Amino acid sequence: MSKFVPAYDRRTGRKLAHYVPEHWFDHPVLGQHVRRTPRNAAANKNTTTKAPAAGDNEKE
Repeated sequence: MSKFVPAYDRRTGRKLAHYVPEHWFDHPVLGQHVRRTPRNAAANKNTTTKAPAAGDNEKE
């Protein structure tokens, strides 16, 4: 089950009075008028970063 998170309406720029399911942001129809809050977007960005490739952290 998806987690409910706060969101903004893209058309008005206002925060929605209700929370929306997280999977709406990736949906082509349901997510066309919603965007993540800045705090939620930053948290999501930090959790989706990739691990460094092998050898990137090694000192020469």
